[in-house]
Amino acid sequence: MSKKNFQSDYIIGLESNLKGSKINSYIEGLVKDFLVKYDVNDYLLIKSEEQITHNEFKTVDFNYFYEKVVYDLSKENDLLDIKTKVCVTFDKRLCTIYDDHSDRYYNTLSIGGCSIVYYILFTLDEIYDHIYKDI
Repeated sequence: MSKKNFQSDYIIGLESNLKGSKINSYIEGLVKDFLVKYDVNDYLLIKSEEQITHNEFKTVDFNYFYEKVVYDLSKENDLLDIKTKVCVTFDKRLCTIYDDHSDRYYNTLSIGGCSIVYYILFTLDEIYDHIYKDI
C-alpha cells in the first residue's frame, strides 16, 4: 500500500470551523512550550490524516517513513540533520511517558537514540475549556 493513499482508520483529528484558528494557535503554543524543554525549536506538525498508530506500524508500507518522517534528512559537516515531527493525538495509548513539568503525556519515535517524532496527548476537555473561557 502506498503511503500517498494511506489514511489511518484509528486517528481522530481536530477539525473545527468557527474557532479553528483559535484552537490551532492554542495547540501550537502548548506544543512549542512543551518541545522547548527537550531542546526542540524547529519542528513540523504532522496532519492528523497522515499520522499512524501503534497498530499501523506493523502494516503500513515502509515508504511512509520516507515520505512523511525522514524525507527532509540531510547531512551537514558529517552530521545527519532532520526536522522533528509532532503528532497531536487524543489517544492515550500512544503516549505512555508523563512529563510532570507540562502535566502532559507523550511518547517519541527515535532513531539511533534521537527523538524524531513526538506524539503529544491533548484532551477534548482541555480544548473545550480553552474555547469556552472567552464566551
